[in-house]
Amino acid sequence: MNAAVDALYEEMASRHRVRSSCLQIIKIAEVADSDVRRENTRQFTQDDLSFPVVNKVMRHPSKATKTTFKYNRPNHVTL
Repeated sequence: MNAAVDALYEEMASRHRVRSSCLQIIKIAEVADSDVRRENTRQFTQDDLSFPVVNKVMRHPSKATKTTFKYNRPNHVTL
């Protein structure tokens, strides 16, 4: 429940620019899947829920082939 409260504070600060001193949490409770009221929240109670990988970072197959800095000589034409 502490992680849920932290997530609430972070979301309210990021999306709505509300400071934590302006929020008053009245009650914290774990809700069963059958008691969820909102349809937007009910979609996350499914067992086969999956999210697409949007930004897949390709990694090097071994540490020997990984380089921190890449250098390419500039291709400038001088006249």
